[in-house]
Amino acid sequence: TDSSANVRKSLEWVVQNKRPHDMGLQRYDVQLPPVTGDFQERYWLLSNIPVLDAEGNISYILNKVLDVTAQELARKRLEQSEQEIKVLHGEREITKAELETARAEAELERRKLHNIFMQAPAMICILEGPQHVFSFANPTYQQLVANRPILGKPILEAMPELKGQAVIGLLNKVYQTGESEYAHQMLVQLDHTNSGSLGNNYYDFIYQAIRNLAGDIDGIMVFAFEVTAQVESQRKMILSNQELRQAREALLELNQQLEKRIDARTAELELSKAAIEAQRYQLHNI
Repeated sequence: TDSSANVRKSLEWVVQNKRPHDMGLQRYDVQLPPVTGDFQERYWLLSNIPVLDAEGNISYILNKVLDVTAQELARKRLEQSEQEIKVLHGEREITKAELETARAEAELERRKLHNIFMQAPAMICILEGPQHVFSFANPTYQQLVANRPILGKPILEAMPELKGQAVIGLLNKVYQTGESEYAHQMLVQLDHTNSGSLGNNYYDFIYQAIRNLAGDIDGIMVFAFEVTAQVESQRKMILSNQELRQAREALLELNQQLEKRIDARTAELELSKAAIEAQRYQLHNI
């Protein structure tokens, strides 16, 4: 299928460029059980993110998949409804009951999506407008700053400690260009306990632009994971390798010094032996 080919091309691109690749919206239908040949229409947001080792080589590729079937089908139904209204305009009026049904369905889909985000183990938030105002943050994201209120506030008002950090520039870039931004093991310093003390934690994240029905950018979705433990583990491994190399160098130097001492002592013994032989020869001739 086209979706399978797109996934393969995306993975090949990531392997070649060692950079994340956002595939955008993809349709990939799923076969219904029992296996009868019937498929269910499904839509997905996919991205492939390479995880690099200390030498810059790809250790593995993280495939992030978000099921957006409900939103996409709701959007299609909305577009279809709007088109039907335009076609039938002047011929009949849509009834109040039909409007209420459509609104109820849209609200149901919105609640389902909201519940998915709220239960996700990843940190998810939605920022609106050029000032990046928090309109949504799931519990995992809220834990970044404990009980500090952030909803309804611009990000630099809710998290002033981010001023001057790289994440703000990335958010501005995404809002201006519409191009997704990815970060791998980026240091973000936040006051996690609201005590005035900044943490030094590392995150992998995606910033993805959100567009309205007119196609204009009106917000950004943030999808992040904390990877501080992995970063610290890598650093310990690098430090351990450095210490091992230093120990080997020190041992080599010690061996060289011992060899020099042995050579010097051997020479001293040879001279002493020669002197003793000379004395013995003189005594023999007296």
